[in-house]
Amino acid sequence: MLSAENNTLLTRVGPGTPMGDLMRRYWHPIAPVAELLENPIKKVRILGEDLVLFRDGEGKFGLIEERCPHRGASFEFGIPQHNGIRCGYHGWHFDTQGRCLDTPMETPDCPLKNKVTAKTYPAQALGGLVFVYLGPQPAPLLPRWDLYVCPNSIRQIGLGVIPCNWLQCQENSFEPGHNTHLHGHYYEYVLRRQGRTDMPQRVRINTNSRYESTYHLRDYGIRVDTSMTNLATNVKTPSFIFNNLLFPCAHRRGGMFVRGEMQIKTPIDDTNTLFINYLVYTGPPGIDVAEQEVVPYFETPLWDEKGQPILDSVQAQDAIAWVAQGPIADRTKEHLGPSDEGILMYRQLLKRQLEIVQNGGVPMNVFTDPEQNVCLNVEPPIGTFGKFPPKFELNMGYDFGFQDAYGPAIGQLMDLLKRVDESGIMRIGGAGPGI
Repeated sequence: MLSAENNTLLTRVGPGTPMGDLMRRYWHPIAPVAELLENPIKKVRILGEDLVLFRDGEGKFGLIEERCPHRGASFEFGIPQHNGIRCGYHGWHFDTQGRCLDTPMETPDCPLKNKVTAKTYPAQALGGLVFVYLGPQPAPLLPRWDLYVCPNSIRQIGLGVIPCNWLQCQENSFEPGHNTHLHGHYYEYVLRRQGRTDMPQRVRINTNSRYESTYHLRDYGIRVDTSMTNLATNVKTPSFIFNNLLFPCAHRRGGMFVRGEMQIKTPIDDTNTLFINYLVYTGPPGIDVAEQEVVPYFETPLWDEKGQPILDSVQAQDAIAWVAQGPIADRTKEHLGPSDEGILMYRQLLKRQLEIVQNGGVPMNVFTDPEQNVCLNVEPPIGTFGKFPPKFELNMGYDFGFQDAYGPAIGQLMDLLKRVDESGIMRIGGAGPGI
């Protein structure tokens, strides 16, 4: 368990808080590029700050304080300009660096234009996402993790707002032990209550397996190695890399061929989290993938039209586990066991990086050398070998998250899977069987 003081230390992300200071050393994804192509202005909230994200007439992205410095009108109702954004109320024009370029209702000799600035933050696009940086200058490089930049790939982005603190989303999602019960026994219980007998193979594997994991500190965060024991035969699989936690608030799953996934938890504020499923499908050598002009996005279905969780969805099962702990989990009342080794390791890692920032140092995963930031690779998850079935179901050696099927790239993806399957190319890598 954590003390109340430490629980507060690790969960609060607003301006001036220790965790908020740490989080502001990193670039965070806040919206798909495609959404800003549909509407170039979007009101956002991140790390407890209300801001407006925009795409100007030059195609550059900017992040500006919500209220215009003139009389407090919201830039949510502004007008994109060739360079920056203009307030819709009285037309004051600010560029992406916050400089006031025009005060059209004032006389030409009015000094306000040269005296007033707006608070702005850097914003950049990468891999179909817009990332923002709210920390001290100079801003570090936007990390080019492999899934954001790998060629010959189809991408799609799933989005959902989770009404709870970011930490419980992150620390509960990179440990595999919950697969046996949440995605196994509980999943089976939900389906039986619905009168269904079509148990997905994922359910059968999870209910009949015990997951055992070891955790290893790495330069990028934590590597999770896992083995599975069949409870009926007592046969244990070789250990495989389950996923890689990318500090501070993301984890990477899957190999490079065909499916890779980044799950990112962007803290909106202390009690809300933007959950991003960044899904990448890469053609193996010899299988060409048509280049996407725009990376599409979709809302990951978590709740139905009545506001009830969609409990026969793996992603929604994860979400209710996070939300059911409360807006901010009370870790003073928890009782951790040996299987929670990874949770303890992650909390200790957070505290060490907090101390580094408080002592004026540079925390992990902050990059400043362009030559090292061409394509940042983590250790690829290694699983069993097997052919790709061209359908949405889990077979041994093949993991497909159910949220993928809701994405607009499903047609391209099915075509890719079919071509891979017909080619006879054997699977290389993967997230391991039954997860």
